[in-house]
Amino acid sequence: MGLFDLEDQLTFYNSYHHNQVNVWIHTVCVPLILVCSFAALTNTGPLFILGKWYDIYANFGVIISIVYAVFYVLLDPVMGTVMMPFVIGSSIIGTNMVLEYGSYANSIITIILIISWAAQFIGHGVFEKRAPALLDNLFQALFLAPFFVCFELVFKCGFRLDLQDRLEIRVQKELEKLQAEQTTRKTTRETTTPRAVANKNSKSDVSPVGSTPLTRSAAREEPPSPPVTRRTTRKTK
Repeated sequence: MGLFDLEDQLTFYNSYHHNQVNVWIHTVCVPLILVCSFAALTNTGPLFILGKWYDIYANFGVIISIVYAVFYVLLDPVMGTVMMPFVIGSSIIGTNMVLEYGSYANSIITIILIISWAAQFIGHGVFEKRAPALLDNLFQALFLAPFFVCFELVFKCGFRLDLQDRLEIRVQKELEKLQAEQTTRKTTRETTTPRAVANKNSKSDVSPVGSTPLTRSAAREEPPSPPVTRRTTRKTK
């Protein structure tokens, strides 16, 4: 999977978000998580001082937002450029909010983050019925989620439909591969359980039809049968 291959990255993330209810949950919650995370990270304060008025924006939240924006431009120049004002602008607004309202702003940020993350886990557990992507690849999940939402909105508006069709084909293949792996694991698990092994052994111990099973102890302890003598009677005249 190429790091800057757009289709590879979106295929990976889309395969974890194929249920429409889960997609809509992420469409609402991911932007909230992105903005609130940048705002929370601005609490580091300026990481370096240049002696200018914009030193207040030299915090970790703004720096990370720039990294996000550059990554998106490298993935797709057009959509990355569209996303850049939102990504960097949200960190700047977050900086101003934290400086203005302090602990009150941080409390609101924390509540929104908790609710949004909980909603996403519910979306995966109840509707998608698959673990979130971040459990398999944390980096890709955290960086791709906002771009995934952006492209979902673009697709719903009728743009880049050729890309949507290609992604759908690749995602279906990934889902079929996942289903085959799950079926294989389930079959292996069922055939290796103690009950399955016991049943298999009991079937192998069944004697052929018409024969009487004889245990080793019975064969060892049972005495040999005495020889049978034919009794003859003499007829008297």
